[in-house]
Amino acid sequence: QNSSSIYDSPSLKVKVGKTFRKRLDPEAVADLLRPFGSDAGLNPKTIAFLEAARPHQMNGKQGWYASGYAFGIWQGALAATGVRTVLVEPNRWKRDLGLSGKDKTQSRQMAGEKFPEEMKNLSRVKDHGRAEALLIALWGTGTIYDLVESKT
Repeated sequence: QNSSSIYDSPSLKVKVGKTFRKRLDPEAVADLLRPFGSDAGLNPKTIAFLEAARPHQMNGKQGWYASGYAFGIWQGALAATGVRTVLVEPNRWKRDLGLSGKDKTQSRQMAGEKFPEEMKNLSRVKDHGRAEALLIALWGTGTIYDLVESKT
């Protein structure tokens, strides 16, 4: 049985040109991570697994910008709080969990099976990001466990 807690990425609306866009809120990300940081007595062996996602070629320049901006905020905030971070490519964790070429529905389904206490947080189609975050954590803990076990 796996245990988990889900926190959505905090965002705010920012005016870009004539329109408002949703962007990651750096201060709120820092506030979210602060209780887990080294100043809070964090176990030095704590590891965050962060997806090193690449912008999809079909996305426009705003999508590319937002993707890189969010990745940089998360990576910087984790480093600032003293959390060791392991970057993982999406095709790696998906392949290892048997999700290559599968749609987001299958990610939600697998996350619900592995984390049944989170089913209420995975019920909507738009909850695929939550599901994939759980699965990246599951992949990461399994990978680290396998690496540690293979050395003993």
